[in-house]
Amino acid sequence: QYHPKQDPPLVLLLPSSCTNTISIYRLGIQIVFFLWQSAYGSVYASGTLGNEYFYSVDLPLNLRQDQLMSKVNSIQIAPSKGKREAVESVLAIAAHGIEGDYHSGNEDAQQVTLITTEAIESFNQETLNAFKGSDLGRNIVTSGVDLALLIGKKFQIGQVTLEGMEHCQPCATLGTRLAHYRLTASEVVKGFKDLGGIRARVVEGGAMRTGDTLDLV
Repeated sequence: QYHPKQDPPLVLLLPSSCTNTISIYRLGIQIVFFLWQSAYGSVYASGTLGNEYFYSVDLPLNLRQDQLMSKVNSIQIAPSKGKREAVESVLAIAAHGIEGDYHSGNEDAQQVTLITTEAIESFNQETLNAFKGSDLGRNIVTSGVDLALLIGKKFQIGQVTLEGMEHCQPCATLGTRLAHYRLTASEVVKGFKDLGGIRARVVEGGAMRTGDTLDLV
């Protein structure tokens, strides 16, 4: 948390166009933050300093909702284990999961998985790779939101209400799938620790589409 009366001053640089990012300069070091709207109308931000540390700041800014667009960039389902298929929309069923995904019907925590574009890009920059959202095997790839803060909270995508359940930590299978001659499976698992997204359960069913926004309920 940033405390204006205790911490050195921050200079906030807001572009005139609508954006999901904000650059904060502190002691000459640029930190890029990603914005989203909280349930209480406050604006929160998270980001990286270098390649290792994530920060959170409570910013008392009065920004319009359309400037804080958290959205779905892509959706994919797994018709069977080991197979992945990109789709434009899916139907989520309450207490069941995503129709057509083989994880449907599993325990609550595994009904829907989400990951952020920012997490994937951070890993790519640190390891000099070019993985895409579809490579991680999560159902929904988002941008402009810190998914970890949605654990224990309900949020809406399209017609669907979800509840964040837990971190979706990288597993050995993911490590093996992404490993190559200059990237080991263990480096994949270590690099995506706490960045692998979250698991969520379906509270209220309906349709979700690419381009849908993500909003707290």
